[in-house]
Amino acid sequence: MSDATPPPESICASPTPSPESGRTTPTPKSVRKSPTAYYYKCKGRRRYPDTSSLTPYKPLPEGWDKSKHYWLYGWPKSDRQLQSLLPSYFHMSIAGTTPREEYADARCVEHLLQLLTSYKDINWFICKPTEETIKEGIVEDLPPGRPGISLVTLSCTARRRFFMQRPTVEQMERLTGILGEPRWLESQHLKKDFPLDYLA
Repeated sequence: MSDATPPPESICASPTPSPESGRTTPTPKSVRKSPTAYYYKCKGRRRYPDTSSLTPYKPLPEGWDKSKHYWLYGWPKSDRQLQSLLPSYFHMSIAGTTPREEYADARCVEHLLQLLTSYKDINWFICKPTEETIKEGIVEDLPPGRPGISLVTLSCTARRRFFMQRPTVEQMERLTGILGEPRWLESQHLKKDFPLDYLA
């Protein structure tokens, strides 16, 4: 997606007026040359929120809208990787090394990140492995399901509001300072099975 191309109708486009109205759809304008931050004006009023004060996300991969899966934006981090943040960033001891203890510590870290940044829209999902993530060694066996990637998630393409939600620049700086650079990955769930309730 280039800077000049607006996001598709499913998540960000302005409503198309009826043919009788004689009006045309407002032209999207990019905000600070961000590939995903757009707003529209209609009769001088802002129809969609101006996200120019919020940090932009990286462009979605080519052909993302043709996928049978939604795309998620965040950090691929295993429970063990998240658990290791407790002593190094939060000066807390870990619960243990069993899968259950790693899982509990990882969810604790996600809660601490929400408290630290005051950004509440952090979720946890499983994504499809890619050649790149396999080479990076971050694909895990996740019984009883298929191997996948744990993703600390900021937003996704499932709904416009999930796609547009984003932390402020300051919040993002704190998150990237701890977790590194975020990326787009495909959800392991098909669109029809995606757990939207977790994002409500």
